Amino acid sequence: MIRFSRFLVMAMLLAAPLAAQHGGPPAPKDMGDVTKLYLAPFTTDDPQNATFRAALKTRLVNEGFIVFEKPENTDATLIVEITSGREGNLAKFEFHAFLDAGLDNQARWNRSAEKTGPDLAKLMDTASRNIASGLHDYRSEVRTKKRDENEKKKQ
Repeated sequence: MIRFSRFLVMAMLLAAPLAAQHGGPPAPKDMGDVTKLYLAPFTTDDPQNATFRAALKTRLVNEGFIVFEKPENTDATLIVEITSGREGNLAKFEFHAFLDAGLDNQARWNRSAEKTGPDLAKLMDTASRNIASGLHDYRSEVRTKKRDENEKKKQ
């Protein structure tokens, strides 16, 4: 819990300057408007960072997001922290993901999980799929809700 609290504080501190780099006052965004993501550098020195980052980028692209290595011209920032290791014969993988479109925007999302199992690669694949599909599902829900609201206004 302490690590997650630190992560949220760090995420908020990182998000403010990143939002300012977009230049000028951006139009308010909600998750329905988010397509272009800046995948921020991972905040931990875990040996699995590069492997997980590559898997996550692939999953995000498969879910319809465009992933950038720099924050310029993006809709939101995705900040991820991972911790991996072993406990006896079991692999352990923990992740925290936080999406933020910047100040005064409504596109915010977070997800965390801690998993154990015999195969670390499978745990990381499942986690990357969990993050990417979670973002995609949330975006789809927001778009559907907006469409339904617009249809009600037309009636």
